[in-house]
Amino acid sequence: MGTSTLHTTIESSLDQFLNELYKSLSTIQTYRTDIQQLITWLHANDVTVIGALHVTSSHIKDYLRYLADQGRTGTTCARKLVSIHLFFTYLDPRDYALLQLLSQAGIRVSEVIAIRLSELDLEHATLTLHRKGSRKCKIPLEKKTLHALQSYLAARPVTPDQHLFLNYRGQGLSIGGVRKMVEKYARCAGIPKKISCHSLYFTCSIRSSVLGMIDFYPKTPLRNERMRTQKKDMGLGLEELRKLMEYTSL
Repeated sequence: MGTSTLHTTIESSLDQFLNELYKSLSTIQTYRTDIQQLITWLHANDVTVIGALHVTSSHIKDYLRYLADQGRTGTTCARKLVSIHLFFTYLDPRDYALLQLLSQAGIRVSEVIAIRLSELDLEHATLTLHRKGSRKCKIPLEKKTLHALQSYLAARPVTPDQHLFLNYRGQGLSIGGVRKMVEKYARCAGIPKKISCHSLYFTCSIRSSVLGMIDFYPKTPLRNERMRTQKKDMGLGLEELRKLMEYTSL
C-alpha cells in the first residue's frame, strides 16, 4: 500500500505504485506513460501540486477536457482514466479505512469525523468514540478494520491537525466530505439504490440483529431506514463485543 505524505512528490508515488504492480512490462509502461503525462500537465498548470494528495477531482476533469481539446479519442481518454484511477486508488487507504469503520463497527458519520489520533489504540485494538450527550465510549476493532487503519496510518499526512481522518488539505474531514465519499464508491460499485452513511450504520445494526446477537428494534414505521439503540443493556465486555464484530464482519 502506498505511503504518500504531504512531503512525498507525486513522481516518487508513481515509482512506488509501478514497483508494486504485478503486471506485464508492457502494461506497466502504459500506466507510466498515462500517469506521467498527467503529472506533466499538472506541473504546467498548477504549481501548488507537489504530492498526489494535492490533486483534486477538478484537476482530473480539467485534464480530460485538455485531452479532448487535443483531439484524443474517447477510447484513449477512457484508458488514461483507468490508469489514473488505479494510481489514486492505490494511494488512498484512507477511504477504505473509513468505510470499514462505518460498515463494520456501526459508527455514525459524526462520530467518525470527531475521532482524534490519540483515541485510536492499535496495541489493544480499541477506539474511543464521542457519543451523543458528550459521552465517551470505547469499542473494540475487528481484524479487517484494524488492518485498514494500520495501512492508513502508514500513509496519513504529517500535519498539525490531530483528527484521524484528513482531507487533501491536511485538515479534518467534514460530514459532507464523508457523504460524498460514500456516494462515490456506491456509484463505482454499480449500486443503483441511493446509499448514505446512515445506510452503512443501518446495515451493520441489521446484520447483528438478524444473527440474534444484539436485540435492536426499529422505529415505527421504519422511516428513513433508521434504527434505535439497543433495547436493553446486554452488558457485553470489549472481548465479547470484539467476537461479535468478528462473527458479523462482512
